Amino acid sequence: MYYNKSTLSDFKKRGIIIEELKELKQIMLEGFKQLNGEISGIKSDIADLKEDVTGLKEDALRIEDTMHNKFGTLFDARQAQLECNFRVENTLTRIENKLDKAELKALGAFDLASRRVR
Repeated sequence: MYYNKSTLSDFKKRGIIIEELKELKQIMLEGFKQLNGEISGIKSDIADLKEDVTGLKEDALRIEDTMHNKFGTLFDARQAQLECNFRVENTLTRIENKLDKAELKALGAFDLASRRVR
């Protein structure tokens, strides 16, 4: 087979292009390796973040449960105190009524005694 100068020139050009493509391929492979390493690092960071979020969720649930129990206890104590206050108020009202009656009796007795003295 016979090749003329332009054909040989074409082959030479193709050879240069092939070498350039090989160099570009090598550069791309190195870039992909670097990207792959960075992606692995990002995946590791994401896994760490997932663990942190899971821990935060557990902490939030624990705090919620603790606060629910504490607020429930406070509410129960408030209810008990209100009931106690109501009983004390009723007792004081009864004592006040008895004192009013006793005072009226004493005033009545005093009036009778003062009328007798006159």
